[in-house]
Amino acid sequence: MSSIAAGKRLCILLPSLHLGGVEKMMLNLAGGIDPEQYGVDIVVLERKGDLLRSVPGNVEVFALSGESVGIVKALSYALAFRRYLRTRGP
Repeated sequence: MSSIAAGKRLCILLPSLHLGGVEKMMLNLAGGIDPEQYGVDIVVLERKGDLLRSVPGNVEVFALSGESVGIVKALSYALAFRRYLRTRGP
């Protein structure tokens, strides 16, 4: 049984995948992790950015975005991230 089957997952949380140094570095990091050892998820607040098409094939992208504004939007992100954590268990 591989480690992924045993449920080992890593999560990288970013605001989006807009072109930037940190975003590029996190994609490189995610792509360099052995998929036989860990599953890798990139969780973004909003599914936006030029780097979306650069996500490595072994990495899944999850968006927490909603249509709310202000504090309601922040709360919706927090609740969505909580659901992600419960479901994926990184």
